[in-house]
Amino acid sequence: MVAVDLLSISTATAACFALLTSNLMNMYQTISLVSSNKKNFNSGMIHEPTIEEIPDLNTDDTIKYMKKLSRKELITLFLTLDAPSIEKVHGDWNGCLLDNNNWIMTKTSNFFTHSLFAKRIKGKKSTIPRKEKILWNGKSFGDNLVGINRFFIIDKSSSINNYEQREEKKEYYQNHKFDYKISPSPFFKGNKSLELIYKNHQANPLSLWKSMKDELRIVKAIRDEKLAKTTILLLGMGSMKWSGGMYNAAPFCLWKSIEDD
Repeated sequence: MVAVDLLSISTATAACFALLTSNLMNMYQTISLVSSNKKNFNSGMIHEPTIEEIPDLNTDDTIKYMKKLSRKELITLFLTLDAPSIEKVHGDWNGCLLDNNNWIMTKTSNFFTHSLFAKRIKGKKSTIPRKEKILWNGKSFGDNLVGINRFFIIDKSSSINNYEQREEKKEYYQNHKFDYKISPSPFFKGNKSLELIYKNHQANPLSLWKSMKDELRIVKAIRDEKLAKTTILLLGMGSMKWSGGMYNAAPFCLWKSIEDD
């Protein structure tokens, strides 16, 4: 019995140490990349954009390409980008999480986003069958500069989240509002970001999400001649102050299609 307890304690200690080490690695990586960018900014040097390095692909293949980029590559790219036009932000955006530097941090981001952040709304009768689960799916930007997060409902046995099909069936709900604005980034210096702030919509002062803050910048517009649509792709950095703020930012992306005039 004692041996089992010691094994459990050793396993838990090792897991905590690995998580702490991974967090520190993320923060060190961010400090290095941002410091290099600040030196270029302060000296007047132009940080060469890397947008042209992203292949000219359709929307699905572009998202797959973004998922293959490392956190270091994503932050390096983010530093070269600028905020989207506030007029084009309004509406529903699909979303997905991207690489967070290693297996531990990527799994941690997935757990926080899909398991904790995506919890059912308390005090409201749920119509979601127990055989189904909820996944974060993106954001909706509404009127009065207030937005909200979207969550899709999928079968627990399914490993595929068919965005288009579920968009038609409206199998999603919304939770966790935020204020949004375009402003100079207080952290990623040099360009403006679309800033998302959650504190005004978290009534519980002990809420994990009260200090949450996102920054988004536009990557590119993807033109689909056949469908007469243009997809706008945004790269985001999500953070919470208690876990290191933007030093420990987790990358994600959003995209939405706009019908051509």
